[in-house]
Amino acid sequence: MKKAFWAILLSIAAVTTALILCISAQDEDFYLGDHKELVRSFSGLEDKLGYNTAHTGDVITIGGVTFDKGFGIHCNPQGQETYIEIDISGQDYSFFSAYVGMQNDSKDGVFLDWGSASFHVYGDGQLLASSDVCKYGDKPVLLSCTVKGVKTLRLVVDCVDGHSCDWSEWADAKLTNTKPEESDTPETTFTPDKTDQRTPDEIISGKYTYASDMYWKDSISLTNNQIMRDANTANEWIFDSTMRIFEKGLGMHASSDGYTSYVEIDITGMGFKKFASYYGVCSTTSAFDISMASVKFAVYGDGTLLFESDVMKYNDPFAYMECDISGVSALKIAVAGAPSISGAWGTWGGAVLIKDGDGHEILDTDPATTDEPEQTTAEPAQTTAEPEQTTAEPEQTTTQPEQLSTSVETVSNPAETTTNGTDAETANDERKTGCGSAVCGILAVFVLAAIPLTAAKKKETHNED
Repeated sequence: MKKAFWAILLSIAAVTTALILCISAQDEDFYLGDHKELVRSFSGLEDKLGYNTAHTGDVITIGGVTFDKGFGIHCNPQGQETYIEIDISGQDYSFFSAYVGMQNDSKDGVFLDWGSASFHVYGDGQLLASSDVCKYGDKPVLLSCTVKGVKTLRLVVDCVDGHSCDWSEWADAKLTNTKPEESDTPETTFTPDKTDQRTPDEIISGKYTYASDMYWKDSISLTNNQIMRDANTANEWIFDSTMRIFEKGLGMHASSDGYTSYVEIDITGMGFKKFASYYGVCSTTSAFDISMASVKFAVYGDGTLLFESDVMKYNDPFAYMECDISGVSALKIAVAGAPSISGAWGTWGGAVLIKDGDGHEILDTDPATTDEPEQTTAEPAQTTAEPEQTTAEPEQTTTQPEQLSTSVETVSNPAETTTNGTDAETANDERKTGCGSAVCGILAVFVLAAIPLTAAKKKETHNED
């Protein structure tokens, strides 16, 4: 009797443990990008799908936030559905969620500024959730919906107004039993544009600092108010007709009505005495036609005009300027069309604020980074990881921007449209090692418990697939 009692007690303990393991397993998030075997089919440009990456293999980045899970796909042309179809019939979860939006970074410098799309979630053919139109630079948008009992999940992207630059991301796409909340939205990586925060001392403590490395109080350019850091309007190196290259600088596109494209920087009490830069209409290796460009350049200090250039035209070599900014609090660096804004890519090569030193000497030494801070052990603030990209659409272009960039797109893991065979079997085996193993353990314990009670009973072995 004692043996039987202990056997039964052990059986009860095993059952309890198994139930706890099953519940714990279902409490874990189930990231769909980890389960290629569940993707029945998909359709995207060039038949590419990124698993836990953008479709090119780039890190998924939406509005400055990076993600290490999810799906990346490029919209097909209008009239062709862009989708990912996933079999979730074997997953006992209540909710689906993902952060959706447009990719805003590329390791190869691909032009993405015109990206826009809307995102839709279908379960067994029924619409469960939709987003508004997401544009390049927008923060990630949380989409969530109930999927209890759903067998087929279909993630659809609508290219809205053409598929150029439409790198569409389903970041952190997952199943869970906990309802996602809007407050769970990840913090956006800080970008120093349009902020009242002062540029950190670690950045400005040297003898000079480049405007592209500083925090901007305001910035306005044609269309979506984005100005390039250390790049021209097409996100290329800054260079002029003499093929002189500037590693630092600002890329702007003139707006209408005077000097309405500009960067404004709060330099109150920072001790800067001079602003120096080369300036002109940058050259480009792209197919954009900016040969008609004519631009004027200006610098303001606390609203007072400190410098204004003559008209600079396409193919003119960059000119040099320098002005006194001693005692200035608000520095404004601006461009204007002269008079038209067609092709008006106004570019500042260098754009350096100086406390001590000669502008020519600083800018003629092929600068790579801001001058090292003096006597400081603090790590420089990560203010600008990559040049910002502009949504300004250059005039008179005959080539879609996507056509300009496809030559540099690479794919680290070509996606498959269907998955069968050993991959699916292996994944299913791994998925069953949780609750399935626990059930096997329970059965084994019950068999052992039965031995002292019915010694003559034949032991049976049960194997689960």
